[in-house]
Amino acid sequence: EDLKSTAGSTLLAEIRLNGFVHKSGNVEFVLAQSYGFCWGVERAIAMAYEARRFFPKKTIWCTNEIIHNPVVNGDLQKMGMGFIHQDKATGLKDFSVVNEGDVVLLPAFGASIDEMAHLQAKKALIVDTTCPWVARVWGAVETGKRKGATSVIHGKAAHEETVATTSFASSYVVLKGIADAEYVCEYILQGGDKQEFMERFKGATSPGFNPDEDLDRMSMANQTTMMRSETMMIGKLVERTMIRKHGPADLNKHFLTSNTICDATQDRQDAMYKMLGKSAAPPASTMYESLEEEQAELEVQLLSTKIKQSTSSAAMENKMKGPGGDVPDDYSRGVDLVVIIGGYNSSNTTHLVEICEEQEVPVYHIDDASRIGGASGLENLIEHKPLATPVSVAMAGEGMAIARDFLPRGAVRIGVSSGASTPDNVVDECLSRVLAIKAKVDAVPASQAEAEVAPASA
Repeated sequence: EDLKSTAGSTLLAEIRLNGFVHKSGNVEFVLAQSYGFCWGVERAIAMAYEARRFFPKKTIWCTNEIIHNPVVNGDLQKMGMGFIHQDKATGLKDFSVVNEGDVVLLPAFGASIDEMAHLQAKKALIVDTTCPWVARVWGAVETGKRKGATSVIHGKAAHEETVATTSFASSYVVLKGIADAEYVCEYILQGGDKQEFMERFKGATSPGFNPDEDLDRMSMANQTTMMRSETMMIGKLVERTMIRKHGPADLNKHFLTSNTICDATQDRQDAMYKMLGKSAAPPASTMYESLEEEQAELEVQLLSTKIKQSTSSAAMENKMKGPGGDVPDDYSRGVDLVVIIGGYNSSNTTHLVEICEEQEVPVYHIDDASRIGGASGLENLIEHKPLATPVSVAMAGEGMAIARDFLPRGAVRIGVSSGASTPDNVVDECLSRVLAIKAKVDAVPASQAEAEVAPASA
């Protein structure tokens, strides 16, 4: 209840009930039908709030950002919680500040085995907010390890969640996308240059990894914020490769898979395409297509296609955020621009921005309402992170772009979405600023507005 009162939004609740569309004056907001907090993130934040209430006088530390949102992490700091310093060059964290009896929160994307063991040795009280979907991935990795398999993890090697996941594996390789998967599968079938392999996957393999020995038995896993459809394609590609290498009769000896896919990320991406009136192109792999055609007569049902969801993120979110009304028939007729709110280091938020750019729709990625309106809050401008700006640069407060006159005069249809770590109240504040600026823009007579931008006469 505390979380709803501080992070909820009456406006967004009303928009949901109104079929995810809201009209105010000349502005029509079109809200993505899946947006904002996923249930795993909401659970983590609720546990953090509860920890402060349960331990009112204890020192509380977070081993990392609890989630990838600066507003939420700032609120925790205001509650007296500290964040463990991490050296940017080495990635090492300074746990010397943690004393016996201190409370330590593990973030929603988890912590490595070494970190947890170190904190237990220091006799800290651990509050584990790890998302259950992330923990499920760890379980799959542990199962693969017990069976002597190398974990093939679809993710970003430096991402905190993947760092935690790899700590549970004895042998692993991290694949960022289908191109990496095709390279590995070609190596499995044809062999290759070991040095080139290791250079390509530098920082993305386990210590002592040997591609000539460690790619014989594979177990699939994933970073939960990656695209579900891409994760499944990679799984199918690896499975087809092992069928080609070892034959269908021995497939189970060389390939393991289980349900580690979280659908929240994919739901948000599907909702973005629907808002734009577009369809996502399914992930493609020429190598997979070739293997599929070659194996057409084997009549093998891939283990990768049998995975079923045991939990629906959409159902959980409806419980959290309330019901949605009937969506109007013209919901997907397109928008003039899109505002996406989320942390600049949020992987799932960045995917939403990529979709807009792919569809050539003007998009502005901001982390909170302070990016809208300039110093006065009422200027017709928005400071946003271009997709090309590296995360590290953006997190340092640099590399931002300023779009002036981003709100046109007259009617405008604005698409709105937010990352899985973004509170609804932050989105509410952004929409309120847009409405205030738009009212000011439209209040200026057209003749005066044209005169203000006309070039001075000689």
